[in-house]
Amino acid sequence: MDAEAPTTPTSQAPAAAHDAAAGAVLSPALRLHAGGMGLFAAFCTLVWLASGAGVFWPAWVWMLGLTTVGVHATVRVVRHVDDPEVRRLLDRAGGIGRTVVASAGREAAEDPDWQPEPVVTRRLSTFVAVMAFAAFVCTVVWGALGGGYFWPLWVWFGGLEATLLWAGVRWALQVRAVALRRFAVQLAVSAAALFPNVWTAVFTEAGAAEVYWPLIGLGTAAGIHLLLIYRHALPDGRERQLEERVTELTRTRRGALDVQAAELRRIERDLHDGAQARLVALTMKLGRAEARLEDRPEVAELLREAREDAGSAIAELRDLARGIAPPVLADRGLEAAVDALAQRAAIPVEVVARLTHRPPPVVETAAYFVTAEALTNVAKHAGGSGARVRVVGDVARVVVEVADDGPGGAVVDGGGLTGLRHRVEALDGALEVHSPAGGGTTIRAVLPCGS
Repeated sequence: MDAEAPTTPTSQAPAAAHDAAAGAVLSPALRLHAGGMGLFAAFCTLVWLASGAGVFWPAWVWMLGLTTVGVHATVRVVRHVDDPEVRRLLDRAGGIGRTVVASAGREAAEDPDWQPEPVVTRRLSTFVAVMAFAAFVCTVVWGALGGGYFWPLWVWFGGLEATLLWAGVRWALQVRAVALRRFAVQLAVSAAALFPNVWTAVFTEAGAAEVYWPLIGLGTAAGIHLLLIYRHALPDGRERQLEERVTELTRTRRGALDVQAAELRRIERDLHDGAQARLVALTMKLGRAEARLEDRPEVAELLREAREDAGSAIAELRDLARGIAPPVLADRGLEAAVDALAQRAAIPVEVVARLTHRPPPVVETAAYFVTAEALTNVAKHAGGSGARVRVVGDVARVVVEVADDGPGGAVVDGGGLTGLRHRVEALDGALEVHSPAGGGTTIRAVLPCGS
C-alpha cells in the first residue's frame, strides 16, 4: 500500500483560509441565533403534532426564524466582504454573490469619482427574461391541458421572488455609507422575505392576517437597526461620544507630558555629563597651570580669574540643570528631592514625606517644582518664618502641602502662583491657596497619578 502523502503547509493553506472565511461570517452570535431559532421552531412543531395537528401554525415561527437568521447572515457577509476568501465564496454563489463582490470592490477603492452602477444590469435583465418566458410557457401548458387549478401561479411567484431579492440587493449595495448600506441590505432582504406573505394574502384565502405579524417583526428589526446607526445622534450617545473624546484627549496629553518629562531629564543628564564635566576638567587644568606660573604673578592672576569664572559657570550650569530636572529626583525619588530642597533653603523647613508608591516622572517633577516655588515664596514674603512641607501619596494621587506662619495675604491670581496652578492643572490636578491676612499661607496641590 502506498504511503499517504504528507500534508504540506501549501496544501493546508486553502483549507485554512476557507475555514477562516467561514468563521468570519459564521460568528458565534450567528450560530447561537440560528441554533436557538431552530430549536424553538422544532419545539413548536412538536407541540403542534402533540396537539393533534390541524392548521400548521409553527410555519410562522419557522418563517420568522429563517428571516431573522437570513438578515443576520447577510449583514455578516457584507461586513466581511473585504476578505479575499469570502469574496471567492461569494463569487461562486452566483449573481447576488458577484453583485456583493463588485460593490465591495468599488467601496474598498475609495474612488472620489465613485458612481453606482445601474440596478438593472444585463445579467439581471437576462434572468428576468428567462424566468418570464418559463412562466409564460407554463401558463400556455396549463391552458392547453384544460385549465383547472392555476399552478403556474407559483412559477410566476418563484421568478418574482428571485428577481425582487436580486434587484433589492443590487439597489442596497449602491449606498456608499457602510452603515446605511447594511441597513439597505436588511430592507431588501426583509422585503423579499415579506413577499411570500403578500403573495399568499392576495392569491389565496388567507387574507391580510398573513402579512401583519411578519411586517411587525421585520419592521421592528429595521427600526432597531436604524436606531443603532443613529445612536450617536441621541443625547446619551452624544454624551458618550464626548466622554470618549475627553478620555482620549486626557490620555494623549498625559503621554505628551510624560515624553516632555523624559526629554527634560535627558537634557539634564547631557548637561551634567557633558558641558558640566568639561567645565570641571577645564577648571582643574587652569588650577594646575596657575600653580606652575607662580613666578609670573600677572599671568597667574589671569588664570585665577579664568578659573573663578569657570567655577561660576559651573555653579550656574548646575543651577540650570537642577531647574530643568534635578538629578536627585531622578536618582532617589521625590522624598529625597524634597529633603534636599529643605536643606538648601534659606529658612528652617520641617519635612514630612510618606509615599507608598513612586509616582510617574511627570508627577514627581510637578510636585518637586510646586515645593521649590512655594519655599521660594516663603523665603521672600514670610518675614523669616519657617515652613512646613508635607508630601503624601499613594498609587492614585500625590498631595503636596507647604505652610508657613507669615503675614499671609498672598495674591492668588498672579506671580509664581499662576505658574504653579498651570503646572498642576496640566495634570488634571488642583491647586488650593489659603492665605488670610495675618494667618500665614498654605499651598496645597493634589496631583493625580492615573493615566
